[in-house]
Amino acid sequence: MPRLADVYLGEARALTRLALPLAAALAGNQLMGLVDAAMVGRLGSEPLAGVGTGSWIFLALTYVGVGCVLGIDPIISQMLGANEPERARHTLWQGIYVGALVSLPLMLGLWLIPSGLRHFDVDPGTLYHLEQYLLGRLPGIAPFLWFIALRSYLQTSGITRPVVVAMLLANVANLVSNGLLIFGDEALVYFGLVPLGLPPLGALGAGLASSCAVVASLLVLASSFAAHGRRAPLDSAIRRFDVALFRKILRFGLPLGLQQLARLAAVAIIAVMAGRISAAAAAAFHIIAMLGSLSVTIANGLASAATVRIGRHIGARKPGEARRAGTAALFVVGLCMAVWAFVFIAFPQPLTHLFTGDPLVHRVAVPLFIIAAALQLSDGGQRVSTGMLVGAGDTNIIFYITLVGHYMIGIPTAYILAFEAQIGVVGLVWGITFAYTFVALCLTVRFYSLALRPIIRTAASEG
Repeated sequence: MPRLADVYLGEARALTRLALPLAAALAGNQLMGLVDAAMVGRLGSEPLAGVGTGSWIFLALTYVGVGCVLGIDPIISQMLGANEPERARHTLWQGIYVGALVSLPLMLGLWLIPSGLRHFDVDPGTLYHLEQYLLGRLPGIAPFLWFIALRSYLQTSGITRPVVVAMLLANVANLVSNGLLIFGDEALVYFGLVPLGLPPLGALGAGLASSCAVVASLLVLASSFAAHGRRAPLDSAIRRFDVALFRKILRFGLPLGLQQLARLAAVAIIAVMAGRISAAAAAAFHIIAMLGSLSVTIANGLASAATVRIGRHIGARKPGEARRAGTAALFVVGLCMAVWAFVFIAFPQPLTHLFTGDPLVHRVAVPLFIIAAALQLSDGGQRVSTGMLVGAGDTNIIFYITLVGHYMIGIPTAYILAFEAQIGVVGLVWGITFAYTFVALCLTVRFYSLALRPIIRTAASEG
């Protein structure tokens, strides 16, 4: 029999092989946002502010839809673990139908939000560009959710290369489309090409470019899915609408969407608190948040890999392997986030200088990196433990623990430390750290409490 250490190392290697391409794809998605901001920023501060704010609004709202679609994750992984590929493909089609349905209220919400913001004294110039950007993003909502569904199916099937290729193509499409749609003929003339009469669309062009990039990435995954499907039967029974399965996907997925919305909203609230302290504090907080969003891409990749590995082990009725997959995922994410924590502690000045040369912002931001180092470990832990519970099909508890962690612990602690104890933005970062630590510990304890007994294959059960 293999040694126990070898078993865990084998599981860790399998998780890492699956997680790395997924993390690369997530990093590519982050890069698209940075390119949008950099290119629109050439038009002035109002377009940059409008697109930047619009990006956060788009992300927060569409993540509810993403969560709903990701309800297919535990179901498909358990079905494939039980060697039921036809049922897994049938579930994918239900996920596509879920994406089509939830895209409608999301489109309505994004269309109405700018009108609501007029009542909050938002700068009219910023609001105009925000509205134009969101208008450009509307056509890409349904394709984005379909992309998420296909990515989930392919990664669960162990097919990750098309996900990376799709994100590379999306970045190229986004860059080219941004140039043509934001600047019009000016971009062609800049590169010595013949003008075609293209008008400069500004923020609207940035939104349309992002929608074009999403469609390009969707086509890559759709072609990969079609090629993969040639080895499996594809008939009307697989594509038929299944009311019971549709509801099950929403039952698993909606808590994930609400959890993401609750987490993003909590960070946004704390960001507003930072703005109340000073402009330098808000800038410093933004730097920490931006670097943190980049550093956790590997944690998000490992979370997706943990969902796949645990779900497949449960589907194969191997609860011991499912527990080992969870332990290995926590071990690997701990090592990865420890490296990031070291980078934060060792290089605060260079990291801050990537964003600004303002000496006041430097003085505020540099002390935050020591706290942010601890935040890296907690954030990685909460993301991977979330993936572990998703694989086990236990998604409702994730939302409730997130609510308690952020709104009963994180935000109150941040306010007390920042304004009552008067330690400023340092207190805000500590508040987030406490919230993430609480959520990570609770979700991990929840997983192992389930793992002490045979984990029931609830996600992929009939009905």
